[in-house]
Parts: sequence; structure tokens; C-alpha cells
Amino acid sequence: MERELSVGEILWGVWHRRWSFLAILGVSAMAGLVALAFVPERYRSVAVLQLESVRPAVELVQPSVPLSMEARVGAAAEEILSREVLEGTVRSLDLFAEARAEGGMAAAVGLLRAMVEVRVPMGTQVVEIEVEGREPAQVAAIADEISRRYIATAIAARVSQAEDILRVIEGELGRVTREVEAVEGRIGRLKRESAGRLPEQLEGNMRGLERLTGSQVARIESRRELTRRLSDLEAGRGGGETRLGRLRRQSFELSAALSAALSQWQAEHPEVKRLRRELERAEQALRRAESEASEQDMERAFLRGEIAAIDAEIRGIEREARFYRERIDGTPAVAQALSVLDRDHELLRGKYQSLVSRKVEAEVARDLERVAGPHLFRLLTPAAVPLQPHSPNRLNAVALILALSLALALFVSMARTLADDSLRGVEDARSLDVPVLALVPRIDARRRA
Repeated sequence: MERELSVGEILWGVWHRRWSFLAILGVSAMAGLVALAFVPERYRSVAVLQLESVRPAVELVQPSVPLSMEARVGAAAEEILSREVLEGTVRSLDLFAEARAEGGMAAAVGLLRAMVEVRVPMGTQVVEIEVEGREPAQVAAIADEISRRYIATAIAARVSQAEDILRVIEGELGRVTREVEAVEGRIGRLKRESAGRLPEQLEGNMRGLERLTGSQVARIESRRELTRRLSDLEAGRGGGETRLGRLRRQSFELSAALSAALSQWQAEHPEVKRLRRELERAEQALRRAESEASEQDMERAFLRGEIAAIDAEIRGIEREARFYRERIDGTPAVAQALSVLDRDHELLRGKYQSLVSRKVEAEVARDLERVAGPHLFRLLTPAAVPLQPHSPNRLNAVALILALSLALALFVSMARTLADDSLRGVEDARSLDVPVLALVPRIDARRRA
């Protein structure tokens, strides 16, 4: 049957076993105090950094490295606990020589990382670097060294990032420049090879072809007129030759008749005179006809020469017109090829201009990082050498040891009281379900004496 102890019974049990209670209390308290005495004291030092906004304002100079305050504060903890910062601190302060000898730099960095805690209070631009260790001067030196190394590393990283971005932009700019020069070279070669067929020359070719067409039409009209005149002369020549032959026959006949008449009559004979007069008139008419025929032959020769010259001119005009037509017919293909190259050139020129602008901005941003980098971080509170240990809190520890010792002693007394099955009163006797016949009162030995 389970028993329940009242407060009075608990107090009675403690008092009844007071010596064991005090012994347990003393021994446990002493053990706790001895253990506390061997607990090493640990010191804590805190350095406080503040991240400043960039100057000049972002609206005036666009930085190449992101300057979002939230991003900078969020990355501060990781950067502070980075191997580069911690390893530099270990080397600078010559920490954990034994660990480095046994496990290398990685072991020393691990030990230092276990000593460091980085806190970023919500809604602030402050980073707290807390270092905890056994030596007060050492923890303060570590906190200060980590702060300085973080600032130097962060500034160097920002400058390096700005220079890397600038190098990338310069490399891309060089590549685009070569592409632009290559496209411009292809455009120049195409224009040289397609001279006369360029789109900007189309209007001139059209005007030249129109001029040649008009000149050809004029030459054809001139040839038609010369051909007509030559035809007229040829027709007149046919008639002229008939008249000239008739005059020659007439002159020949008159000359024969005159010879026959002279053989019959004297020179003064009227018939002879008449024949001589007719012969003279016939010869005069023959000489005029021969003169006219010679002039017509010269004019026909001249007209034939003019017609031949005009034919040569027309053939030359036709060759030149074919040349212009070939230019005009080849212009669309050249225009299409040039449009493709011009489009590529415009795209590359736009990219080139954009890269030039970005290069200028990256150079300004790099200079800004070099000049303004040291002003982006401010050591608000340098780490101080702690005068009192942070742990253990010996006053609280002593109070806790005493409380635990008291609880242990009470627990042991209650356990022993619960384990004691002796009858301590009427209620205990009645719990046995047997009738109580008599009650012997407590006899105080001291009163009886």
C-alpha cells in the first residue's frame, strides 16, 4: 500500500535522521564546491563593427560590387569566420602551436572558430565579434585581430571584385571590338567588290541608264534621218546616171554626126555649124551632169560615214546601257548582303557602346572602392581585456550547489522515511485493519531522568 507523507512527517523524518541529512548535505555541497574550484575560468571579449553606407551616393556613381546594406551585414558573419581571416589571425598571434604541430593549420583554425561567435542584432548595421577563452589578454587580442583582418580582407575583396569585373568588361570589349572590325572589313570588301551596284548608287545608275536611253533614241532618230537622205540620194543617183548616159550618147552621136558632116561639107556649112552648136551644148550639159554626180557621190559617202559613226555610237551606248542594267540588276543582292552586315554592325556597335560605358563605370567603381573602401567599416568598440571571468559565475554556482545538495538530502530522507514501516501513531495501526487495544504513550527519557 502506498503511503503519503505529510509535511509534518517529512520534517519529522528529517529531524529523526538529522545527522545523516546533514552528512549528505555536507558531503554533496563539499563535492560540488571542490568540483567548482577545478572548473577553469573563461573570459569573454567583444569587438563591435559598424558597416557604413557607401560615399558618394549610389545615384551619383554606380558601383560594380553590390553595396546593399542587408547583403553586406548578412555576409559579414560568414566572412569573419572564413578560413582566410581565422588563419591569418592564428599566424599573426601564433596561436595553438601544439594543435598546429599535431593537426596542421586546419586544426588550429577549428579551435579558433570554436572560440568565436558573431552576432548581428536585428535591424542594425552592427556586427559583434565575441571571443571566449581562458586568457583575458589573448581573447581581447584575438577579437581585435579578427576585426582588423576582416576589415582589410573585406576591402581587398571588394577591390579585387571590382578589378575582376573591369577585366571581364575589358576582355569582352576587346572581343566585341575585333568583331566590329571584322564586320567593318567585310562591309568594306563587299563595297569595293560591288562598286557601282551599291544601293546608294542605284539612283545614279538609273539616271545614267535614262540618259543613255535618251541618247540612244536621239542617235536612232539621227540615223533614220540620214538613212532617208541617203535613200533620196540613191534614188536621185539612179536618175542622174540615166540622164548622164543619155547626155553622153547624145554627145557621142553629135560628135559622130559632126565628123560625118565635116567629111561632106566645109566648116562654114550651116549644117556643120548647127551640129557644132548642138555638140557644145551637149558637152556643157554633160559637164554639168558629171559635176553634179561627183557632188552627190561625196554627199553619199559622207552620209554613209555618219551612219556608220552613229551605228558605232549606238553600239557603244548599248554596251554602256547593258553595264548599267547589270549594275541595277545586281543592286538588290548587294543591298540584301549589306543589310545583313549593317544589322550585325549596328548590333555590335550598340554592344560596343554599352561596354565602353560599362568600362568607364567599372573604372570609376574600382577607384571608388579603393578610396571609399576604408570608410565602409568602422570599429565602434575595440575589444577590451576583460577584468572578470565570464564563466563560471561562482556565486550563482555556489547557490546552485547548495540548493542541489539540500534537495539531495531531502530526497534521501524522504526515501528512507517512506521505506520505514514502523508504526508511528494510531493512524498507522488502524491502517493494518486490526483493532487497536491500547496506546502506549511516548516516554521522554529526559523527563523521566
